[in-house]
Amino acid sequence: MSALDTNSELTELGRILARLPIEPILGKTLVLATACGVGELLATIAAASSFSTPFIPRERMASKLSTQQRSFAGTRHSDHIALISVFNQFRKSYDEGPVTEKNFCDRYSLSSTGN
Repeated sequence: MSALDTNSELTELGRILARLPIEPILGKTLVLATACGVGELLATIAAASSFSTPFIPRERMASKLSTQQRSFAGTRHSDHIALISVFNQFRKSYDEGPVTEKNFCDRYSLSSTGN
């Protein structure tokens, strides 16, 4: 992980990781992603990965997502791409106000903690 040197002392990376309130491997990933200019994207994926899918099945018993919900990943068939797309589109609707935010969540059957 490169957090310790050969004398078991913290490296510069180790000192950074020691200050972060997350698992060291995730911290290292976030530090490296930030250095590569994709820190916000990785933080979004990490946060979204810490809970179950944001999608609410149209029918509680249904196990498959709707075509609209799957469309967030485009042609990539990637949960991570879909999460980033959902987050970015949600952020735009959030900025437009609570009604737009609620409509967005309702349209795509997304769970929301708002009223």
